[in-house]
Amino acid sequence: MRKLNVEPKIKAVEWQPKNQKSTNQRKVTKENKQLQKLLDEYSDLFDERIGTVKNFVAKIRLTPEAKPKVCRPRPVPFAIRQGGDLEIDRLLEEKVLVPIDPTEKEILFASPVVYEQRSNGKVRMCADFKVTINEYVINDPHPIPTFEEVTSKISGFTEMSKIDFKDAYHQIPVDEESQQYLVIATHRGYFAYRKLPFGLRSAPEIFSKYMDQLFVGMDGVTWYLDDILTGGRTESEHLE
Repeated sequence: MRKLNVEPKIKAVEWQPKNQKSTNQRKVTKENKQLQKLLDEYSDLFDERIGTVKNFVAKIRLTPEAKPKVCRPRPVPFAIRQGGDLEIDRLLEEKVLVPIDPTEKEILFASPVVYEQRSNGKVRMCADFKVTINEYVINDPHPIPTFEEVTSKISGFTEMSKIDFKDAYHQIPVDEESQQYLVIATHRGYFAYRKLPFGLRSAPEIFSKYMDQLFVGMDGVTWYLDDILTGGRTESEHLE
């Protein structure tokens, strides 16, 4: 296996054995000893913490027409307030967010947030940049792979794995100057994203550029957004 110069954190791996239909995928278990050995070797990539990629920093640029706009925090339903607090605490601990004191630092842009109840009971927080900076964000022109490009790279594979990044965008650091655009207004005050947030107009292209750099020159691997597909024509080729 090629050792990568970056170490993104992985949320889950799904293994599709030979001749098994894609609609009947199963999670990897210890039944496959070779694969389990590989997962054990790289077990540090599967812990619960959010990783930080190396040698890549996102930059956010706005058009000259952008005007400062500071939104007030939106009311948070009582039913999800506790979950929202836990998510903010988690992102602070992981250094995805940093507190901003408006009495010490001028805030020019601040976006409200939206909370989403997930199927696992946890609450996901997403900045609503569409009411502040999204229309002024200069998109990175980097292309996102098409369905045809993805399928052409795995054509002929009899075995495949799907690898899902954990909090994919939050693993991409944002340069300090860009953080002024990524301030959010919450029921607990103002915070700035130190890593790439969800909901930002240019985030998919930025992440796409990183993924292209990560897998350049690697055969048998393709990706779409934060999902990676890898495989081979035989089990041994797949595990390589």
